[in-house]
Amino acid sequence: MTLTPRRRIAVFAPAAALALAACAGTTNSSTGQATAPGSSSAAVPTSAAPTSMPSMDLVAKMKTSMAAPTSVHLKASGLASGKSSSFDLNGKMDGSNGTFAITTGDTSFTVLKATNAYVKANQAFWAVQAGVDAAKVADKWVKMPDSLKPQLDAITPRSMLDALTKDMTADKLAPQATRDQLDGTDVYVIVDAKGIAEGQLYVDAKTFLPVKYTQSKNNSVATFTDWDAAATATEPAAGEIVSP
Repeated sequence: MTLTPRRRIAVFAPAAALALAACAGTTNSSTGQATAPGSSSAAVPTSAAPTSMPSMDLVAKMKTSMAAPTSVHLKASGLASGKSSSFDLNGKMDGSNGTFAITTGDTSFTVLKATNAYVKANQAFWAVQAGVDAAKVADKWVKMPDSLKPQLDAITPRSMLDALTKDMTADKLAPQATRDQLDGTDVYVIVDAKGIAEGQLYVDAKTFLPVKYTQSKNNSVATFTDWDAAATATEPAAGEIVSP
């Protein structure tokens, strides 16, 4: 059965917003540097690496580093357009394998890509799709309908990372990224030109891969883990799959 969306699924606005969102940072009274909740300290690292770097130089290194891994785990939660929102993308950069979950307000869904592609969503998601019994398929795996593929196939870790870096231009960033520590890891911190409340990105000082992005404005948190080591998704059990 072909499903026709009654309206476009609101995916990309909250997803892109959360790609640029993370938990509120606090300020260390002795250093004035941003410290994320749970970090071990904000002490200046003892290694010989530079204590600061031009922000745009760091952005260039980060983009180069992010081009190499084939998988990653991106996770975020917070506010987007005034709604409680989250995403959990765990899999291949191009979205060819993995589990990709998004919640916006009362609507939530998960895309699973293995041999085939599936969607598991709550009743609020299915209620806006024509030609489907929302109560029947809610919270069950459904083989992805062709009508939803253009939108759901576009949800990939790579698209989220591209959203993160798209607006990282010299006029929107503080000139220098400072050296710091986050949970015992040496990092550089890129800060929004308007201050840490607008956003700060923690980048591993060795790999130049992003670790965490914080934005207190939206009271949110985003993390970047399992670079090149994301879990491989497998097919759901046959008994867990239903037809719309």
